[in-house]
Amino acid sequence: MEDSHSSLFNLGILDTLTDDELHEILDSYDAFCNATQSLLGGAGDLSYGAQFVSHVHTLCKHGLESLVLDHFLKVLEETFERNGASRFWRHFDPYADFVGLNKNDDINIDEDEIESVLYNALEEISIEKQYQEK
Repeated sequence: MEDSHSSLFNLGILDTLTDDELHEILDSYDAFCNATQSLLGGAGDLSYGAQFVSHVHTLCKHGLESLVLDHFLKVLEETFERNGASRFWRHFDPYADFVGLNKNDDINIDEDEIESVLYNALEEISIEKQYQEK
């Protein structure tokens, strides 16, 4: 009985590729990774956009859509964690001392202040998300 994943992991398909196709895949993947990093990891340099699209098209033409998607989402997540999420949590640094307090300790927290901090943090992360979606 053939494994249901055999079509996903059929390494025999590599034997059907010509040397030119293999080089095209390797070159496109390398350039795709570099363009992804430049677009997401750097200063958002959009000049790599045309290259990025071209390499994505080439890789998808060879059936590597999942590889493209996995790599892109991984870099996007890393960028978001590095930039957006850390900035979001920094808004709450002044309240870190409250974590160690138990329910019986007297805590004087201004609800309007907390609401304002939360609003600003959410607004900033929303702007970051919009920027990254571009």
